[in-house]
Amino acid sequence: MSGLGEHPWQGKIAQTKGSAISMTKDDIQLLYEYDRWANNRVLQAVSTLSVEQFTRDLGGSFRSVRDTLVHIIGGEWGWLTIWKEPSLSSAFVTDLWTRLGALFPPNAFPDVAAVQLRWAEVEREQVEFVNRVTNESLGRMLPVRTTQISLAHLMQHLANHSTYHRGQVSLMMRQLDAGPVATDFALFLLEGRREAADAITDEPKQTTPRPILNSIEAQLFVLNIKSSCDFYTNKLGFAVEFVYGDPPCYGQVIRDNARLNLRLVCEPVFAGDVRKREHLLSASITVATANEIKQLFLSYQAAGVSFHQALKKEPWGARTFIISDPDENLILFACPAAD
Repeated sequence: MSGLGEHPWQGKIAQTKGSAISMTKDDIQLLYEYDRWANNRVLQAVSTLSVEQFTRDLGGSFRSVRDTLVHIIGGEWGWLTIWKEPSLSSAFVTDLWTRLGALFPPNAFPDVAAVQLRWAEVEREQVEFVNRVTNESLGRMLPVRTTQISLAHLMQHLANHSTYHRGQVSLMMRQLDAGPVATDFALFLLEGRREAADAITDEPKQTTPRPILNSIEAQLFVLNIKSSCDFYTNKLGFAVEFVYGDPPCYGQVIRDNARLNLRLVCEPVFAGDVRKREHLLSASITVATANEIKQLFLSYQAAGVSFHQALKKEPWGARTFIISDPDENLILFACPAAD
């Protein structure tokens, strides 16, 4: 269970029987403002790492910087899900923690940007929840294992849990000869809240270089994740990077530097035949030479792939073809015009 039972000393929180609440809603909201500040500060620091450094096995309880950050975010999402569950039971809590590893597999986060994106989603939900807590709701007793613990104590526990693992990230940064970042609560009180205030002024301070966009990944809407994975692996030569959910609701397939995200959608996304009629592409993938685009086309033709457009030379010199997957997503393959 994330946080409770991960280490022997952490299980001691389960001995609490709901003693008087020592933190008010204002205290909790300040604590989670700090937690978000600290998480974002660490994510900004690790963004300087290469993908190899980010995923390197350093022999810790969570083997890499990436794995440790995913554990932090998974824990924050997991506890938030528990707190928001309207019909909470001890069985629900146990089942959620049993499945948490499958819900947050580290390999589903190939780089820092993927972790930042998932954290931004969790952060938004967390802000909404924390802003609604009251002194009364903090006293609500929640079933955990064989006992009950107040919401206030569980929220304190989670903030402490994330702080503990951020410390591990700092150690890993030193192992990678990268500069760790300070996330002390006192520093937040001295500087973090001022930074937040500066961020909403008319003329925000430029404290970091302009962000560089590293990559883009297509999002394909599909009716069946497994069938789509089978098509892209068996017909197009991709490999499955990960599949998420039970039953699967999200996945990613890769081939060389091309990545396609598969998103389960059970209702029509486009009206009628507008995609085919208007040639609306879901993704564009390039190869380097005319010889490669021809080889690719012939291999897909031999595999029985359905083509929306056969291989042809465009007026501007590029060579292109378009395939249609089982969900009618149109994928363009192209090579640049010859010099």
